[in-house]
Amino acid sequence: MNKEIKDSLYLAGVIIAPFYPIAVLINRMVLFYIVVTFVIFFVGIRLLNISAEKSLEKHRIKELENNLKLEEKRLEFNSFIDQYEIEKNDFVEKIQKLFPIPSCPRCGNLDFMVKEFNPHFTGVKLHCTHCEKVFWVKNISSIRNDLENLYTTILDKYTEICNKEYYIFGSSDVSNSIYVSTSTLGKKNKNQKTRTTIPKNVKMEVWQRDGGKCVQCGSNENLEYDHIIPFSKGGANTTRNLQLLCE
Repeated sequence: MNKEIKDSLYLAGVIIAPFYPIAVLINRMVLFYIVVTFVIFFVGIRLLNISAEKSLEKHRIKELENNLKLEEKRLEFNSFIDQYEIEKNDFVEKIQKLFPIPSCPRCGNLDFMVKEFNPHFTGVKLHCTHCEKVFWVKNISSIRNDLENLYTTILDKYTEICNKEYYIFGSSDVSNSIYVSTSTLGKKNKNQKTRTTIPKNVKMEVWQRDGGKCVQCGSNENLEYDHIIPFSKGGANTTRNLQLLCE
C-alpha cells in the first residue's frame, strides 16, 4: 500500500471516528451513516485523482523516453546526411574538374542539374536551372575516370538515407539531385535566376508550420523562404528543407 492510499485512509478515519460516539449519545446513527457515505465518496474521488495523476506521469515519462530515442535517431540521421553531402560535394568537384562546364548556350545561366551520364561516363547531360535547356558536355580527357564508382556509391547512400528517413519520420523527401556550376566564367548576373520556383503548396505548409514568423527571432517582417540545406548543394524545395527567416 503506497503512501497516498495510507494518507487517504488515515484522513477518513480521523473524520469518521469522532462522529460515532456522538451519534450513539444522541441516538442518531443515520447522521453517522451519512457522514461515512460522504467521507467514502470524497476519499474515493481523491484516490481516483491520485491514480489519474500517476497514469499521466507514467505517460509523460514514456513520451519523454520516446522523444529522447527519436532525438538520438535524428542526430544519427543528420550525421549520415552530413557525410552524404560531403561525398556529393566531392563528386560535384570531380565533375567540374573533368568536364568543361560552360554557361548555358541559350540564357547564359551558370547553374545546372546533372541529368545523366553516358555509359562510359565520358559525357554528362546537363539541365539549365533557368531556361531548362538540356545539352551534353563531353570529357576533354581520354583518361578513364572513376566517376562511375563514385556515382554508384552516392546512389547507394541515397537509398540508405531514404530508408532511414522513412523509418524515423514516416516519409522521405531527401533530394538526390546533383547541381554543378561553370568554373569558366566570373561572377553571376545579379538579376539572373539560378533556382527553381518553390511550389505554392509547399510555401503554404511552411508558412502555417512556422506561424508566419521568423524561426530565429519571431519577426513577421521581410520574411524569406530559406533552404536549410542550400539549393546549390542539392537542397530540395520541400517543407522539411525550408524555413521562414527574416532578412
